[in-house]
Amino acid sequence: SSSTSGSPVEAWCLPVYGTSEPLCLSEDILGAALFRPPGLEYGQAFLPHLVMASRGENNDDVIVEVLQLQLDESNNFEKGSVVTRTVVEKVLSNDSSDIPEPTMAMGTLPPVLCCCIGDHVVVVVRNTG
Repeated sequence: SSSTSGSPVEAWCLPVYGTSEPLCLSEDILGAALFRPPGLEYGQAFLPHLVMASRGENNDDVIVEVLQLQLDESNNFEKGSVVTRTVVEKVLSNDSSDIPEPTMAMGTLPPVLCCCIGDHVVVVVRNTG
């Protein structure tokens, strides 16, 4: 894939069985993942939380937020309240021009990988590791 580093990445929540309208989570996001809320019993139905990594105000920081996904009165998904939020400072300012950006199926995008398992969230900034 020939993506351009720094290009905007969109994140969407798409219905599988057509029970909800598509929801654009962000038009310029660094990375995102769905996260199982903690404290659930095995087999219990749930709406996932959303982990989003976005660029901070100074463009060097990464803001990581965990938000609730919820259903509105029309049974469509919408972003709910922020469960937690943190800022990873100056992580995007690392000038590693001598190290090539790792490529994957989508080229060099998304720039941040969000991985979730159990009660843990791992955020990997691809150009710094």
